[in-house]
Amino acid sequence: MNILFYLSRFPGWGGIETVTEILGNELVHLGFKVSILTHLRQDCPSELMNKAHYYVMPDEGEWETEANAEFAINLVKANHFDFIVYQDSYAPTEGIVTKMKQQGVKLIVCEHNTPLYKQKLLLASSRAPFLQEVYRRVYSWPRQLREDRKRHNLLLHASDSYVLLSNGFIEELIDVCGRKRSFPQRNKICFINNPVPKVIAADDRDKENTILFVGQVNHQKRVDLMLDVWKLLMDRFKDWNFTIVGDGPLQEAITQRIQSEGIERVVLCGYRKPLEYYQRAKLFWMTSAYEGWGMTLVEAMQQGVDPIAMNTYSSLSDIIDHGVNGFVSPADDMISFADYSAKLMKDEELRKKMSVSAMEKASSFEIDNIIKHWLTLFGC
Repeated sequence: MNILFYLSRFPGWGGIETVTEILGNELVHLGFKVSILTHLRQDCPSELMNKAHYYVMPDEGEWETEANAEFAINLVKANHFDFIVYQDSYAPTEGIVTKMKQQGVKLIVCEHNTPLYKQKLLLASSRAPFLQEVYRRVYSWPRQLREDRKRHNLLLHASDSYVLLSNGFIEELIDVCGRKRSFPQRNKICFINNPVPKVIAADDRDKENTILFVGQVNHQKRVDLMLDVWKLLMDRFKDWNFTIVGDGPLQEAITQRIQSEGIERVVLCGYRKPLEYYQRAKLFWMTSAYEGWGMTLVEAMQQGVDPIAMNTYSSLSDIIDHGVNGFVSPADDMISFADYSAKLMKDEELRKKMSVSAMEKASSFEIDNIIKHWLTLFGC
C-alpha cells in the first residue's frame, strides 16, 4: 500500500513530526511504501528520512502558492497513492489538500489538537490593553471562530475519514462544525490515540526527589500556575526540586519571577532532550490550558514518573485513570493539585505503586498497539 503523509514541517521537533516519524517507521517495517510532503524542515534527526520518499514544496516556507499547489497535484498524479494522511497543524494548506483529494485519492484528515483549539487559544492568549481587548472580543474573535468553523467543515466534507485523538473530542468537533442534530458525516469521524515507541523503563532506584515539567514555556502550558503550586509546597518539602525542561516566549518572564519572588529550588534547563530527566524524576506536572494529547505526559509515564494533571482537555481521561496511575485535579484548582502532589511526595510506597501502574498504562499507547487501529482504517 502506498501512503503519503502531508504535513507542514518534517523533520521537526514537535509532536506532529514525532507521531509521523513513529507511525511512518512502523508502516515501512510492515511493508508499506511511505512518502512525505512538507513545506518546512528543521535540522532534526530522522530515521524515517532514510526509508521514505521525501518531497519539499518548491516555494519552501510558503503555504498555498500556485507553484506549491501544482507540485502537490502532480505528485499525486505521478505516484498513485492509496491514501493521503493529512497531519493537520492548522497551517493554511487546506486548499492544497482538497485539490490533491480531487485527483481520486482517499484522504484521511488527522486533527492533532482539541477541535476547540481556536477557542482555547484565544482564551489563553495574554490580555491586551482595554480598547484592544474590546476590539478582539467583539470583532476579531468572532471572525476567527467563523473561519475556524468553515475550515473544519471543509476538511470534514473533503475527507474519507476524520481522525481525532480521543473519543471525547468527537462531540467537540460536531459542536465546532455547528451541527447539533442531523449530522450525516458523523460516520467519517473516528479516534486513534497517539503512539509512542517502545522504550526501556528507568530503574526506580535512580529516581530523585524531582517534580518535572517538559514543554514550551508559553501561555498554553501555564508554567506560571505551576510556580504558584510549587510555592505552596516548597517550604514543606525542602529535599525536593521543581525542574523545567523547555523554553519559549515566557522564559524570561518566568526567570524574572523566580528571582523577584525568591522561589527556591527551581531548575531551569532550557531545551534539552528529556529522556534523562524522565528517568530521574518522580512526579510530572501538567497544567495546560488545553492539549490535544500531551505526548510528554505519556513519555514520562513510560519512565515511571507519576503524573498529576489538571482536567482541562478531553483526552486526558484516555491517559490517566485517576487514583490508579496518576491524579487529575479539577481545572485551575491549585489547592487540589498541590494536595495530590503532596500525597505522593510523602508516601513513597504509594508513589512506587502508582509508578508501576503508570508504566503499564503507557504501554497501551506503544506503536505495536496503536498501529492496529491504523491498519483497520487503511482496510488491511
